[in-house]
Amino acid sequence: MRTPRLTAAQFKFLDAWVPTQRHWMQASGCAIGAVASTRRERRTLAALIRNGFVAENGQATDAGMRAYDRKVARISA
Repeated sequence: MRTPRLTAAQFKFLDAWVPTQRHWMQASGCAIGAVASTRRERRTLAALIRNGFVAENGQATDAGMRAYDRKVARISA
């Protein structure tokens, strides 16, 4: 079975939340979750949860962080 990949919408959603989540964790030691306000964001968040990139509480998982980092590295290379 193929590993799921990030779509453009999923990457955009993670790009809005992963840096914030990392900074919050380093600064306070507490985890925060992503908030989806529009219908498109809710669908994107549901897909990320289904693919295992985000936990039910909205926090990016290790797999989500790795996929995000790979995508950023590929874009910036």
